[in-house]
Amino acid sequence: MTASDLNSDYFLTDIGELVTLYIPEHQGPILPSQMDQIEILQDAFLRIEKGLIADYGTMNLFSNPKGVPAYSVKGRAVIPGLVDPHTHLVFAGTREHELTERIRTARNQPKGTRMSGGINYTVARTRASSFEELLEEALQRLDRMLAHGTTTAEAKSGYGLSLAHELRILQVIAAADQAHPIDLVSTFMGAHAVPHDHPHAEYVDEVVAMIPAVAAQGLAEFCDVFCEAGFFTPEDTRRILLKAREQGLKLKLHADELAASGGSLLAGELGAVSADHLQFAPLEGLQAMKAAGTIPVLLPGTAFYLGLPYADTLAMRELDLPLALSTDLNPGGCYCESQLFMCVLACTQMGMLPIEALAGVTLNAAYAIDRGEQAGMIAPGRAADLVVLEAANHGAIPYHFGVNLVHSVYKRGLKVWQA
Repeated sequence: MTASDLNSDYFLTDIGELVTLYIPEHQGPILPSQMDQIEILQDAFLRIEKGLIADYGTMNLFSNPKGVPAYSVKGRAVIPGLVDPHTHLVFAGTREHELTERIRTARNQPKGTRMSGGINYTVARTRASSFEELLEEALQRLDRMLAHGTTTAEAKSGYGLSLAHELRILQVIAAADQAHPIDLVSTFMGAHAVPHDHPHAEYVDEVVAMIPAVAAQGLAEFCDVFCEAGFFTPEDTRRILLKAREQGLKLKLHADELAASGGSLLAGELGAVSADHLQFAPLEGLQAMKAAGTIPVLLPGTAFYLGLPYADTLAMRELDLPLALSTDLNPGGCYCESQLFMCVLACTQMGMLPIEALAGVTLNAAYAIDRGEQAGMIAPGRAADLVVLEAANHGAIPYHFGVNLVHSVYKRGLKVWQA
């Protein structure tokens, strides 16, 4: 069955497990204390009309008097289309050489040292690439994301580090959004690093000056800052994000990844939509995020690849913070397009239950990019963004790893990928 085989009105039947991520009479992201309330149906059907979810239920209630086309998924599980809320999608050049260098360094210095200069390596190659080259590479990455079940994703700039180059990356994101089934949410991240040829204070001034131009062109919905020692201080970050908010952009932060940088506290203070990474977030920072409704976005692939600690999900669960997960797709710290692999790491390395991980890559991830009312849940009236798994239940996601468990992907009711 291909997209052309699907009418605007059809059924998926014989669903082994339908995980809707719906909780009756609940709005907002799903809290750890609410996981056992998530609606999960066994032996189910779905009805899709004009690209939207029209109805669902168990097969013993299935009725089709009008002879609407029905397609059996033969006992496979169906989950919402995945949402990836933190990616650095547009870049040129790969950095596999850094892994070899890091391994050699670790052999001589067992504690290891962090790689330096990597972002600027990518900046040079991204600046040297044409618009068409950047778009082609971005679309190839989106194809791989789609094949692993992602139907909505955030995409950041940040490998331009000048107004002209940052605008070009944002324009590539806009073009990719138009050309590809995955819906993209765009983030301006001129404050990703300081270019080698710029004094720090001057570059902060330059980023602040970029924001009105970005906002005027409508190329970004969010602004993000790498709030970390050696990158941007809390004072730099506050100044940049206040300017972004003044210009109508929503706020995100890279926070507390390498040390307690003050990022989580600042995210709470400014009411950011999300704060991401958070391996070293102090309790007071997490409490500030909880009070502000800021969603933690955890990036276990980066910790896995760089040998960093994983975020403290126990402390976050004790505060009943809704947890989102993301790939952090980027050329230096996690070149991975699979949100399902993030579920593997979340369960095996961070102590998250399979249903918690699934919520983290669907509804909670959607709320982390202000798409919680549109994506990440199967419910009547929502877009039929669906993943059919090559498995009978969602518990297989962290259990059967090293393979792609996606059987097929639907976007607004159209089948856009199949194994």
